[in-house]
Amino acid sequence: MGVVRLYEFPSQWNENEVFNLEMVLQDVKGDRIHATISKPVLEAFRHQIKEHAIYSIHNFIITTNNGKIRTT
Repeated sequence: MGVVRLYEFPSQWNENEVFNLEMVLQDVKGDRIHATISKPVLEAFRHQIKEHAIYSIHNFIITTNNGKIRTT
C-alpha cells in the first residue's frame, strides 16, 4: 500500500493542534482508499508515516465514513 497523499487535519478548537492524520492510500492495481489515524494513536504513527512511501499495513479497522471529509 502506498501513501499517495498525507496531511494533518487541525483541531476545530485549536488550529495549532493536530486532530488526526488523513491519508489517501493506493494499492498496486491503482485502487485508492481514504484512511485516518485518529487522535488516540496519532503520536505513535505521526512521524513514522511519510507521503509517497510504501508500507505493509495489517491489523487495521474499517468503518463507514459518515464524516464531512471525503477525499476519494
